[in-house]
Amino acid sequence: MIFASRLLSVGTWAAVVLQATAVPHGPSYYKNMRRQEDSCGAVSKYTENPSVDKWNQANTDAWLEQWWTVNADKRTSNPHGFAGAFGQYALGQPGWSCQNNGNDGNCDIPVCDNPKLNSLGNNTEQAYYVLQALNNLHGFFLGLDQSFDIPSVVTALTTDNIVGNFWFDENNWDPMILKQLLNVLSALVAIVAGAFAAPALALAVAGAVPGIAGAGSAVVTGGVNAAGNYLSAIDSTALTEANLGSFLGDAVTSISGSFVSINNELMYGHGYGNSGDVRNYLKGGAWVNFPGLQKNGAKDIMIAMMQSMMVNSLWRMQRVFILGGGACGDGQGIGSGISAPDDNWICDENNKAWYLYFWQRESVPAALRRKKQGWLSRPWGSDRMGQSPRLESEGGSGPFWKNLKPQDAIKSSLKSFQAAGNNYTSSSFTDRMGELFTESTKIKSDGVNMEGLWTIPVCDISKTIGADWRYGKKHDILHPYGWDELPSWCGPICDNDPDKTIEFYKAANFKDDFSMPFKKDCGYTVKESDGGYSSSLWWDWTTNKTWYRNMPYNEGN
Repeated sequence: MIFASRLLSVGTWAAVVLQATAVPHGPSYYKNMRRQEDSCGAVSKYTENPSVDKWNQANTDAWLEQWWTVNADKRTSNPHGFAGAFGQYALGQPGWSCQNNGNDGNCDIPVCDNPKLNSLGNNTEQAYYVLQALNNLHGFFLGLDQSFDIPSVVTALTTDNIVGNFWFDENNWDPMILKQLLNVLSALVAIVAGAFAAPALALAVAGAVPGIAGAGSAVVTGGVNAAGNYLSAIDSTALTEANLGSFLGDAVTSISGSFVSINNELMYGHGYGNSGDVRNYLKGGAWVNFPGLQKNGAKDIMIAMMQSMMVNSLWRMQRVFILGGGACGDGQGIGSGISAPDDNWICDENNKAWYLYFWQRESVPAALRRKKQGWLSRPWGSDRMGQSPRLESEGGSGPFWKNLKPQDAIKSSLKSFQAAGNNYTSSSFTDRMGELFTESTKIKSDGVNMEGLWTIPVCDISKTIGADWRYGKKHDILHPYGWDELPSWCGPICDNDPDKTIEFYKAANFKDDFSMPFKKDCGYTVKESDGGYSSSLWWDWTTNKTWYRNMPYNEGN
């Protein structure tokens, strides 16, 4: 099971992608550009390239705090709250509100020839910076829907049927399981949509705005809450595998509406979620020179990222895992992994092979199962992925996800594993943020195989190759796919370490009545392919005890 805390942090990757090629978007970006022939008065000294440094040099945070306190009555009595009162103060415009209400002009900044702004004397500079920051924050929320392209996302989620193609259900589509999946996937959509700008801005101001930088921000929690409110009203019995995508599309629409509410509440001067009021968002000049959201290609990027996270979450709820660490093209005495024409493997830069597996069993009552211990196969839906999907090459029908590749799942999961083992959580993600954002070029080139986007459990079996492996069936660890392919893992195969192997088994969902399907032939003396005989020692990961055949094994005996 993938944990909600992990889900709530993954979406911050979107900020890196969108910020990398940002283009201006805001209701009055071009209207605010000062024409050279205009006589703008005193404010003209500040309109050229406003910046975080200039904001801080003018001590704008402290200035705004004082204004906020002194003008408390005006803020609370104005029909448009804080933004309305500030617009009246700085521009002399009673209708200035920065509300998302269909009026694109209610947050414009008529800088030049504005007697009110130019009459503020020593307050003109700070007033202008606050106006520009509010305008940019407002433009961010207006641009969110357009950049994210909500209608296209809804259509993709409604028609793609990701769940039906990437989820192998052993419970015949239990409606309660479907409701759980819907909750998980809707949270993912909210997180991706809500994480466009905050992390990059937090980095730009050296972490001065933690309230907007992570999973607990208003932008993220607002979307998650909106989805939750919509989903809570759904009757589980109404859910089917076929209509799950449609419900998810409706949840996205609810999420989109939450961003309008967040903008409006902040502009009124109200607090939102755990992020505080608009002062927290403006702190440190975070929005004073915000360039805008990237729109070109954002839809394709975001849909690919969401699809990746959805497939990851679906596979994380099944027995999907990655096994590898041995030399490419050489079994090295531990078996033989998958090979062409299957493409669910990679050879990394260290010449180590890594394989993507699914331990499958029949979705029929236990008494009717022909293969009690299951078998190794491709993860459900992986044959629909890649530029030349395996299923398509075999004459099968779509849909296909050619923008995603099984290798992406392996590469991204390996990066996550290298960073935090099989415990890649929201804390792991947060700890890595500063370093990762400074490598934005690399992250952009990584695309959907970025660290943290996929978190399929990984088992490094390279240390089982050594001579100190003392358990049975060493030659039977790696297997290709197939109905008759059933490996034997008689010892702690991951790093030859019991604790790491237990961690892997738990992460890979070996549990309940299917906790040890790989122990079927352990405990017997069997002739190996090299002519030798396997050890009769085997290890029970559920108790962390070693056995000799069917008796407890004591090291001293």
